[in-house]
Amino acid sequence: MVKRLKSFTVIVADLTSSRGIGQRNKVSNKIRNNLKIIEKKYSKDFYAPLVLTRGMDEMSGVLLQSSKSFKICNELNWKIYPERFRFAIVRGPLDVAVA
Repeated sequence: MVKRLKSFTVIVADLTSSRGIGQRNKVSNKIRNNLKIIEKKYSKDFYAPLVLTRGMDEMSGVLLQSSKSFKICNELNWKIYPERFRFAIVRGPLDVAVA
């Protein structure tokens, strides 16, 4: 019998035109503060919350289900406007876990 892995929704994102951003500290703080707000608002939906993985340029997170993925991505982009992230959202089994 083959063990079926549980499916999750993975969100990865890249900040568009990040090299051309002036006031990087201000933008970084704005992103971090809004990630905290989103993490709190959607805490029951996350398996692993959205975190910045390379400075402020890239982030990733894992949702338990896909139903809120577009809403979360759209909300974050509105909160950090005029900056924005480009997102990839993928649903499937994971073979790694949060440590």
